[in-house]
Amino acid sequence: MLNHFGRIISNELSLKSSQSAPIILNNQNHKILINSKSKEKNNSSIKKVSSLLNIKSAVELDNRTNAQKSQQDLDAMHQIVDQTDNDLRHALEHASLRREQLDELHFRSEEMLSKNENLVFGITNYRKTQERDLLWRRLRYVAFGTITIGIIILLVILSMISRRSASSSQVIDVRHINDESSNKNNKDITSTMKLIVSRRRRREKAILTELNEFLSSKSEYFLLSDNNL
Repeated sequence: MLNHFGRIISNELSLKSSQSAPIILNNQNHKILINSKSKEKNNSSIKKVSSLLNIKSAVELDNRTNAQKSQQDLDAMHQIVDQTDNDLRHALEHASLRREQLDELHFRSEEMLSKNENLVFGITNYRKTQERDLLWRRLRYVAFGTITIGIIILLVILSMISRRSASSSQVIDVRHINDESSNKNNKDITSTMKLIVSRRRRREKAILTELNEFLSSKSEYFLLSDNNL
């Protein structure tokens, strides 16, 4: 635009200079008239040139202000873009940090769930083991009680049988003793019967001692097994 105005001004000046060139005439009056007209034309051309220069300076000033304004707008846009870029970077960093925190929280929650499952499994196994041990203890106590009761019943039966055999032998001895014809034989029979009774008593004592030893060994076994549990 400035070049266009410069061309217009140069063309106008060249045109005015060509038009204002003096024309030489022989008549003096005509010469004065032509000079006055050329002066008026020069003044008008100068005014036009000054107006064009004013327009040119105004246009240049307007262009400068527009350029400055556009540069300011461009700088503001660059600042906005830079600020937006920084905000996006901070947002991405914050999002990545939140993602890492969520992953860590998810991992910890899974770890806690696995620990809880293992704890529940261990508690259930412990309870089952305790219940099984308690059941075995009860069964052992019941078995020990039944064995003890059976042994006591067996001892009672053996004692009753021994008493019956002793009473029957005493009756036989009395019959033989009351017989007057066999006094010598009665002495022999009584001695043999005493030996038989003493042997039976020894056997009963031996059986009782063996049963007591058996019961004591069994009781010690059950006590040791309970202590191990």
